[in-house]
Amino acid sequence: MDKATAGKLDGMLLGARAHLEAIADHVREATPEAALQHERLMKIGCALTDLLDLSREIYAEHPELNPHREAEQATAAWRASRKRPDEPSR
Repeated sequence: MDKATAGKLDGMLLGARAHLEAIADHVREATPEAALQHERLMKIGCALTDLLDLSREIYAEHPELNPHREAEQATAAWRASRKRPDEPSR
């Protein structure tokens, strides 16, 4: 997939995840029965997970689109700088 299409798709996935989060908030407010609320939230959670997996696939193909790329690189560099020679690898 070309970068422009990947970026557009990732933006759409971001919007879909935001809508699912809003739906989850409404389910929490509108479903007083704990068991039913849990069942509905699990379904929403599964949908969110699938959408995140799609985004990860896009980032694997186009790492420059990953909004967390710089933070992940900085964290990895920080961990590497703090590692002692006798410490096992992670």
